[in-house]
Amino acid sequence: MTAGLWRRADADLLGSIVDDAQAMHRAEISSLCKIAELATRDSAQGRFTNIVDHLTSHSTLTIAKARAVVTFAMRMNERPRIFAAVRGGEITKNAATMIVKFLDDPPKAMPADAIDRTENVLIGYARNAGHNRLAAMIDGIRDHYTAVPQGKNPDGNGAGGSGDGDSEGGDTGGDRATPAGPSYGQVRPESRGADDTERNTFFVSRTLGNRYAVRGDLDSETGERLVTALSPLSAPRPEPDGTRDRRTAAKRRADGLAEFLRRHSQCDGAAAGSPAPEDSPRTRIASETTWTPARAGHAAAVPPPPPEGAAAPAHAAAPAGRVHPGAGNPRPRPMTWAAAQAPARH
Repeated sequence: MTAGLWRRADADLLGSIVDDAQAMHRAEISSLCKIAELATRDSAQGRFTNIVDHLTSHSTLTIAKARAVVTFAMRMNERPRIFAAVRGGEITKNAATMIVKFLDDPPKAMPADAIDRTENVLIGYARNAGHNRLAAMIDGIRDHYTAVPQGKNPDGNGAGGSGDGDSEGGDTGGDRATPAGPSYGQVRPESRGADDTERNTFFVSRTLGNRYAVRGDLDSETGERLVTALSPLSAPRPEPDGTRDRRTAAKRRADGLAEFLRRHSQCDGAAAGSPAPEDSPRTRIASETTWTPARAGHAAAVPPPPPEGAAAPAHAAAPAGRVHPGAGNPRPRPMTWAAAQAPARH
C-alpha cells in the first residue's frame, strides 16, 4: 500500500491525503449513524455497555474513546440539526459537543422558544468560528440570561411586555438567540459564571489497566477549597539526599490527593465504628512507690514495715525536718492500677 510512494509527486500526495480524509469522515459518519440506529432498538445488542464492549473488542479504541463515540452518536440522534451540520462537514465534532452541552443545560431564565433559536445561531456561528470564539459565544449567552432577574425578559422589561418589539412576534427573527443584549462573542469580565454551582461537573472513569481518569469543572469557591486542601499535601519536599524535589507539579498534586483521600478514609472508618486512636484498648501501667530515706545513714533508723493488720509500733518523735513511717506519718501504700479497657463511646 505504501510501496512506491517515494515516486509520487508532492501535489499527488497532497491530493491523496485530502481524499483519505474525506473517506475517513464518511466512514466515521456512517459508523455514528449505525450506532445511533442500534441504540434506538430495544435489544440486548443496542445497550450502551454492549456497544462499548463490542467496539473495544473489535477495534483499537480504548474504553474511554468507545464510550465517547457511543455517547456522541446517541446525542447527535437527539439533535438532528446539529448532526446534519456535522455530517455535511460544516462544523466539527468538538463544536457539536459544546453546543449540545449548552443546550442540555441552558440557563434557568432562558425561555424554551429561545433554546431552539439559540441552536440555529450557534450552528451558524460555529461554521466560521474557532473553538475559543465559540466557547466565548456560549459563555456570553449563558451569562446574559443568568444575570436576568426571574420574571423579566433579557431586555429588562417584565415578562410578556412589548418593550422594543423583542417579545412575541417582535423583531427576534428566526435565528436570533436572544433580544438585544451584549456582544456574545466576548465574555463580560464581571459575569463569567464563576460562582454558578449549577455548572459544576466531575467525572471519574476507569481506563485500561484498572486506572482512573479524573476531570471536572468547578465553581470558584469549590475550586479554592480544593486547592487549599491539597496545597499543604502537595508542597515540594527535598529528596533523601538533600536535593530538590524531582516530582512534577502534576505528580505532587496527585500524591497530595492520594494522601487527602487516605486521611479522609481513616476519619470515615472511625466515624463508622472502628476504634479511633483515643477509643482503642489501652493498658494502664501498675506503679508501686516506696518511701526511701534521703541519706543512706538514715537506713538504720527506719524499722521494718509492720505486718498487714497489725498496729504500727510507737516510735519516738522524729527530729525536725525528718519524716519516718509510723511516727505520725503513715507509710505510703502501694498504688496499683488495674488494666482496663476504656468504655465504648456512644
